[in-house]
Amino acid sequence: MLYRVHGIRLQYNKDSCQHLRNCILHQLKIKDKDLLSFKILKRSIDARKKPVSIIYSVDIETPHTLTRKDIYPVIEKNIEEIIPGKKPSKTVPIIVGAGPAGLFAGYILAKHGYKPLILERGSDVQGRNKTLDNFNKTREPNPNCNALFGLGGAGTFSDGKLTTSQSHPLIRYILEILVECGAPEQILIDAKPHIGTDILQDVVTNLAKKIEDLGGTIKTNVTVTNITTKNGQVTHVETSDGRLETSSLIVATGHSARDTWKFLEAAGVELAPKPFQMGIRVEHPQKWLDKAIRRGSRTPLSWSI
Repeated sequence: MLYRVHGIRLQYNKDSCQHLRNCILHQLKIKDKDLLSFKILKRSIDARKKPVSIIYSVDIETPHTLTRKDIYPVIEKNIEEIIPGKKPSKTVPIIVGAGPAGLFAGYILAKHGYKPLILERGSDVQGRNKTLDNFNKTREPNPNCNALFGLGGAGTFSDGKLTTSQSHPLIRYILEILVECGAPEQILIDAKPHIGTDILQDVVTNLAKKIEDLGGTIKTNVTVTNITTKNGQVTHVETSDGRLETSSLIVATGHSARDTWKFLEAAGVELAPKPFQMGIRVEHPQKWLDKAIRRGSRTPLSWSI
């Protein structure tokens, strides 16, 4: 039988598989021979009081039936299988935007035998770095290649935090692809997975290469300027590099591509606004933080509203 157990608390300096196994045995009050296997699902750090602890959620396998209220039978969620079409596409599917949505859409299509064309108005990662370096030196902006536009989207130059729905069945699949592309393996179990900007740039580049190895094409420095439709069906995509024929179009742009939203609306695409969200970051001097930590202060260090 497979069971899911939450709240396994382990002292930070005793973080090892054997200590975790012993902790599971102690909490569930079962013998070592009855714990056939266990798998870490999530882990988080609790530093609110000493000693600092790591809290685990694990799946365990045991031959016995467990009836405790804090132990849950594992019910496998069926991931909807992506079934390729039976007829070959007469035109190449086009994806507008090479951010996370565009890259993963391209990966899925390429993996299933289609050869998508991804169009990105910005440059590749190397080109984006050069453009941003130039901006820092000259303060001359490039409206099509910057921290928002380019391979990987705006997130490429963030700190690589992965914010996801906790219950979606595809989360693990997506994280595994990121690991294959060079992300650290701990993102598979961390409660707040974090890649890091330096690593993320390599991950984005490797994901793009995977798509191309599977038959897809990624064109950077190409801006989509309009789409042509006939009887509600896309027929052509107008770009800064010429006119392209297609009957399949995925628009995966970020919210900063305002010109794209305008011609989509003009083409009759129904657009819906998202709720407005604003964050505030409050920073304190390092001396203040050090003093608060030494005193064990529980004063909040940052807020978001």
